[in-house]
Amino acid sequence: MEAVNGEFIMKGCDGDDPDCLHHFDDLVCLVKRSGFLPLFSNEIPGFSVEEHTTASSWWTEEDTDPWYWRQLASGHPDIAYGKFFNRNAGFISKDWFPAFANYRRNGYDYDALYDDGLASHKSKKIMDAFGLDEESVGKSLISSELRELAGKDETTLTLLQMQTYLIISDFRQRKNKSGQEYGWHLSVYETPETKWGRDFVASGYFADPKESWNRIAAHMKKLYPEAADSQVWRLLGIRWPGEPASPKKEPKKKVEKERKPRPQEMPWPENLITEVGLNLVFPDSEEYHELSDDQMAGLLHVFGQLKENEQTALRLRYEEHKTLQETADAFGLSRERVRQIVAKGLRKLRHPRRLPYYRDGFQATLKRWEDQAAAIRNEQDEEKRMHLLYDVRTEDCFFSTRVNNCLTRGGYSILGDIAYAIEKDPKVFRKIRNLGKYSFLEILDKLDSYGFDTSAARAACNCEEPYRNRHM
Repeated sequence: MEAVNGEFIMKGCDGDDPDCLHHFDDLVCLVKRSGFLPLFSNEIPGFSVEEHTTASSWWTEEDTDPWYWRQLASGHPDIAYGKFFNRNAGFISKDWFPAFANYRRNGYDYDALYDDGLASHKSKKIMDAFGLDEESVGKSLISSELRELAGKDETTLTLLQMQTYLIISDFRQRKNKSGQEYGWHLSVYETPETKWGRDFVASGYFADPKESWNRIAAHMKKLYPEAADSQVWRLLGIRWPGEPASPKKEPKKKVEKERKPRPQEMPWPENLITEVGLNLVFPDSEEYHELSDDQMAGLLHVFGQLKENEQTALRLRYEEHKTLQETADAFGLSRERVRQIVAKGLRKLRHPRRLPYYRDGFQATLKRWEDQAAAIRNEQDEEKRMHLLYDVRTEDCFFSTRVNNCLTRGGYSILGDIAYAIEKDPKVFRKIRNLGKYSFLEILDKLDSYGFDTSAARAACNCEEPYRNRHM
């Protein structure tokens, strides 16, 4: 059964299927043959009553209703019913119950379990309510009475069933003061010793609990060979206080990760490069532990483009390793204001127009741009030149910050797109917010350096006249 859009969908089979269950006697035969069987579907395909019945037969209140069969099975002399399978309901045949009791209890009767401090006081209250004798035989109690003792905690009742100290032996309705039954059928609990006697339930105690687990797991693998060991463990295994009876995976050893030094603990300018996060912006770039002379020249070049207060704040924080408070005292400002100045300076250093200077080096960056421009400029074929412009990104053209931001806002990131748009209608760029006449001239000058003819665009936009007519 699974929930789809808030509705429960049953995983039933066809009525003509030879393995389909039609009557309660069919269920009894299947439980005896398999030894144990969950009521609802789980991660092991085919291992449930649900998958051996038709979806239309459920909750019909007829003799063919599997939900009604569980009431009959709870009182059957050869079947135990309860929440035995990963806190979900299911059936265990009488022949297999001693093996489950030996494994699940790990050799403990309940009194011994409580005396060793391995059971809660809540569960003790519940078990005492049955009035058990020395043979663990006692009376039957309806679920509403037990939930009051457990503080309406269903978890404790479920755990006692998983440990096979309790089973569901019947279903009854409540009675009013007149003795008339009313409401839903509620579960009636009792100990398996009350149903079958202590000698039978404890008959598996002669074996080691691990042997009982191996026997259960081997039988499960025989019935469902495609089931993984982890699936069998999750469905049939149990963990509770005390030494577990089933094999337990050793906990993974924690590997202590080497703590990365903070930027303030690194030497200059490695700390600044780390704070800028070059390797986050360019994941395929190398680790910068030491800058070359050319890269250092590029860093100083872009550093000089920052405002004076931003340069001072970054040098105090990273070159002189001052704390935020010491930097704030040097400025006579608050720590928060100094933090904002430092953050703004770092953002400017991360700008795509500035990054190549200290990523690749000052001279290397200029040479790369000049070589690229010369190759495109020297191309004689106009169509090929336009095609090569599509390999040039705007961040590699070293536009000013204003122009770069305006082009990004306008959706232009490839120089070829800009050239094509200017050739088609140059006035479209003047509609981009904050991109004025001189910014447009900067774009045209850049295209001129790549050998692109911009004379028509300059004439169309009156870019040769003095800057007195702001609106074209």
